[in-house]
Amino acid sequence: MKKTLVIMLMVILFVLSCEQARWEDAVATAAEQLDTVKAGIHIQDQQMMMVRKALLDCIIVQLECVAQEIEEAKAYDGDEEVAKIYVTALCLIDESRALLKECEEGLALYKAVELDAIHNLESSHSVFEAEQGFTPPEKISAPEPVFPPMLKDAGWSGTCSIGLYIDEAGNIGKVWVIRSTGESEADQAAIEAAWASQWRPATQNGVPIAKKISVTYEFEINVY
Repeated sequence: MKKTLVIMLMVILFVLSCEQARWEDAVATAAEQLDTVKAGIHIQDQQMMMVRKALLDCIIVQLECVAQEIEEAKAYDGDEEVAKIYVTALCLIDESRALLKECEEGLALYKAVELDAIHNLESSHSVFEAEQGFTPPEKISAPEPVFPPMLKDAGWSGTCSIGLYIDEAGNIGKVWVIRSTGESEADQAAIEAAWASQWRPATQNGVPIAKKISVTYEFEINVY
């Protein structure tokens, strides 16, 4: 009887050690994927945000499965290594959810704005707004984007339309690509130029208000 119990105990310990290795690998993989997401968090165009959201969803599901398995097995009781894996998984879940929330807010902003309306926001405001004392955001400074050297050397040219959300204080809250150049380096240069621009907020009857606008950047080689 004792021998049978010893064998059963050995089997249980073996299974738990295998599970621990699997949990550890799963959490490590999720952590690497999360680092990849954070490395590209500055890229705010819609396509990248959709990819980021999908990856974060997968990371969260993977980590929640690990945490649930550990909870069901009660493997973290008295096992310091498993407890460490469990806590790490929970911390990564919280971090992933925070990033996912930011991503979803950004995508909601895209969805809320019609493409054609954004293209015309800066140049055409409704008669109703004019009658109600509306003043659009006023540009203070707007540096030109850095022309990517390889594209410039290749004689490439293109146009990029960027959307900006300017809050009541004149701060830029969101930047996104409306119309891509087709070249990621040029799009990123336009995004960085947009973030570096400075604005006075829009006003309604003299009261500062938040507003979405669009700006267009031209990548052209001037020949004199």
